[in-house]
Amino acid sequence: MEAQDMAEEAIRRLEEKIPEMAAAATRSAYEKAKQAGQTVVISKGGFIVEERADGTELILAIAKPRRKVVAGVSFQLVDRPSKDQPWLWPVKPIDETEGN
Repeated sequence: MEAQDMAEEAIRRLEEKIPEMAAAATRSAYEKAKQAGQTVVISKGGFIVEERADGTELILAIAKPRRKVVAGVSFQLVDRPSKDQPWLWPVKPIDETEGN
């Protein structure tokens, strides 16, 4: 195996660990904030919820999914969100064959 192939394999193995490491870092930050008596905002049961240091919770908004995504399909933001749906950015699929 050439040095280039070995380097690419090492990079691939490291990249496979990114989701697990990101999840652990997010969980750690959440736990540290809670232990420090800080308020955290999370998605819970279809809502955006503020968890306060005293244990109370305040629903801030309904969590609306932006859009379903498919691995390998690129999208481009085409406009600003509307006033009645500020969470939704309009998108259009990018045709990879056009050379955009």
